[in-house]
Amino acid sequence: MQSEYLDYAAIGLAELARSGQVSARELIDTAITRAEAVDPALNAIVLKDYQAARDRASWGGRDGSGTLGVGPLAGVPYLIKDLECTGRGFAHVHGMPPFPAFHAH
Repeated sequence: MQSEYLDYAAIGLAELARSGQVSARELIDTAITRAEAVDPALNAIVLKDYQAARDRASWGGRDGSGTLGVGPLAGVPYLIKDLECTGRGFAHVHGMPPFPAFHAH
């Protein structure tokens, strides 16, 4: 999947997951590998909770392959900008360093 990942838009990746050609876990692992390769130059990913992403991608699915949500983009990994609370226990600074960190409960 690694060499093909950039050839697909999100809807194409979703179709691969929906059709069973790849699992959500394979997409997550590929996305993480790609993120780690390009983020040093971008400095865009502040909080890396890769294990939670892998865990979620491994849940459920009829064959145990996991899912990432429901809907037309189910199975497609994505990043969240911290402009709103992103999840329990995550530091939240409204995308701006001057704000003190808030942790959702």
